Amino acid sequence: MDLTQTAIGTIQISDPGEIKEGRYNMEYFSEDEIRSENNPDWIGLRITFRITDGKEKGKFASCLFSVQNPKSPKSVEIAAESLGLLSNAAGIFPTFTNTEDLQGKVVSGKVIINDKGYPEIDDAYGKNWRKAEATEAKPEKVETSSTDDFDDEIPF
Repeated sequence: MDLTQTAIGTIQISDPGEIKEGRYNMEYFSEDEIRSENNPDWIGLRITFRITDGKEKGKFASCLFSVQNPKSPKSVEIAAESLGLLSNAAGIFPTFTNTEDLQGKVVSGKVIINDKGYPEIDDAYGKNWRKAEATEAKPEKVETSSTDDFDDEIPF
């Protein structure tokens, strides 16, 4: 669709700012199948996650899994292990068979900045995937009224 011919016109976004390296809770956002012109038999799966809490909330980072590579079966083994540990962190192991199963799931992952300056998830061969960490809940202030003062003597 040519958006310039709609009410949207020119697309503009606000600067999302730089993301800081660290461990974050994040939810599945999208996925892309990646192919290589240099190696047409290779297929990569890039899963993008959105950070769900803290100052970086709403920012994105992705992780690339080599799901098919006849030239390097080891890279596919590593991807299978990492996807298995990701699914375990998401609470859907051993039934995980489709990336759609990750929708609505929150996990904890480590975000780094790559050589090109982009945020990516450092899965460390799957070892960095963890169950989502509890976020600090702010205690609510409970107000008491003067009617809450009760006398210990109860007449019968």
